[in-house]
Amino acid sequence: IAIHAIRQGQLQFGESVVVIGLGVLGQMIAKICAAASYDVICYEPNEKRAEMLKHTPGIEVFSDLIKMEQHITIFTNGHGVDAVLLCAGGKHSETTPRSLEWVRKQGRIVIVGDVEPQFNREQLFIKEAVVTISRAGGPGRYDARYEKEAIDYPYHYVRWTEGRNLAAYIRLLERKAIDVSDFVQMQIPFKNSADVYNMLENSEALTAIIEYLGGN
Repeated sequence: IAIHAIRQGQLQFGESVVVIGLGVLGQMIAKICAAASYDVICYEPNEKRAEMLKHTPGIEVFSDLIKMEQHITIFTNGHGVDAVLLCAGGKHSETTPRSLEWVRKQGRIVIVGDVEPQFNREQLFIKEAVVTISRAGGPGRYDARYEKEAIDYPYHYVRWTEGRNLAAYIRLLERKAIDVSDFVQMQIPFKNSADVYNMLENSEALTAIIEYLGGN
């Protein structure tokens, strides 16, 4: 899902991207973008989550929107970033309409999280920005023939399918280009798995790993 979202941004080597929201998906996207040598600027109001990326090379993290906007202006010489990936949740977010202020002319805004696509038409017109939605893991998702019957798309027509995106992610892990070990913040025995969602809702942890020891 993270890799497909980045592809929807149509970024090229040396370009810059803003990632809004550092839940699991936002954290993953930021790390992969940095591994691909994009200049990454992140916004996350939760300072504990923001701290997780503050020492990652190639990533600038902010918990203050004004400071982030000032950084974007200076870093891009006033042009704006090449893409903005909206990974926040909560439907209505002030960052959604403001993303048009951060992106360059003819840049791209990718809706990844659960946000409403509310944009000012005049700003869209002036920027001639492209707004797109990232649909899960990529081509093949929600296609029964692809997912249940394992009928793949021709490589030369659809270069990056859901499965090929997953393979690319595994290669990043194998090469140690990204590290996701800090995502594991809670480990729950299988017998307590029914309580996991309640525990996560009342915790700042990003994820919970369910420990299954086998048997019946």
